[in-house]
Amino acid sequence: MQNPNEATERAQATRNAHFIGLDALRFLMAFCVVLFHYEILISPHLAPEHRLFGAFDAAVDFFFMLSGFVICHVYGHAQWNMANYASYLWRRLARIYPLHLLTLVACLAVIALAAKSGMKVNNLGRYDLADLPAQLLMVHAWGVSDHLSFNTVSWSISAEFFVYLLFPLLATVVRAAGWVRAAVVVIVLMATLSFVTSTVIEPHWLRRSYDFGALRALPTFTAGIVLWHLCHQTNRPTRAVANWFAAIAAIVLAMGLMLLQQSREALLIAFAAAIVAVARAEATAPLSGRIANLLQTLGNASYGLYMLHLMIGMAIFKIAVPRIGLLRDMPLLAAALALAISLVAAIASYRVFEAPVRRLLTRRRSQPTIPPVQHATYMPQQ
Repeated sequence: MQNPNEATERAQATRNAHFIGLDALRFLMAFCVVLFHYEILISPHLAPEHRLFGAFDAAVDFFFMLSGFVICHVYGHAQWNMANYASYLWRRLARIYPLHLLTLVACLAVIALAAKSGMKVNNLGRYDLADLPAQLLMVHAWGVSDHLSFNTVSWSISAEFFVYLLFPLLATVVRAAGWVRAAVVVIVLMATLSFVTSTVIEPHWLRRSYDFGALRALPTFTAGIVLWHLCHQTNRPTRAVANWFAAIAAIVLAMGLMLLQQSREALLIAFAAAIVAVARAEATAPLSGRIANLLQTLGNASYGLYMLHLMIGMAIFKIAVPRIGLLRDMPLLAAALALAISLVAAIASYRVFEAPVRRLLTRRRSQPTIPPVQHATYMPQQ
């Protein structure tokens, strides 16, 4: 007879397993955001529709969708009460808040040094101390401000925090309704938002950031929860080669749609297809060996790359480029230098700051109680 404790431990180990393919895909999308911002630094006056990477900011919506998928995999069957909710939320904050706080402090330090040295700071309004409380509380994408502030990419972390708070409710509703009905509701909600924000209340919901970017995250995050249930409940034996071919095709489709600057709604479909395809492929033929180690390293660095790249890029372009002739004459070299520094900084950030701080913060926190049910994993039943 199976020991219940052993069953629980095995189920928890499965939930905690890294999805290397999805981690690698997350890094790819973080890299897309880097390309989007660095192209602006290179050609600040070029209209978005004329930029090569002008639609790569849409990769942020992939992050929201993937978060819903992965968090549902880990916590989708948790037995929710106040203690479990507090434990879950603390663990999510331990993942995102330390680096957010570090970059916020770095912004404040730079502004203080600039003021002391008499250096001119562009867009000084972005560093208004009046925005500091919202930043510290991570609510700056909840419609409380009329501009981006400090480390501007952190608006999406505020939006993530919003959906983290709602996850137990969203997961419970999706599980009770079933993935088909939940998918219909999400699609109708997205279609309604697209119509309303294209005709009545602009800007488009998939282009919002500080201006209720939290509501941008809600449908896409919920879609990720639905995708997790879809992956489990529609499992069918398939060949590993076919799964990986489908995964690569879905990724190429998503990248192509971004390069062609197609509709944001079409991109959501491509992102969903990529997540499902990669999850299925990894379930039937997991990545291993050196390539897996490399992809895992990059996946771990994706959050740091996202949070650090713009600050590093601005430092290179605003401080180094005006003073170094070679970089001034070769902006692509400046961008490559910023990318290299950002990548090294992101890998170092995960290893020496993010992971150790998270372990320290969660060391005495137990995991939410999760029953060892068979369907607590999206892996195909073989």
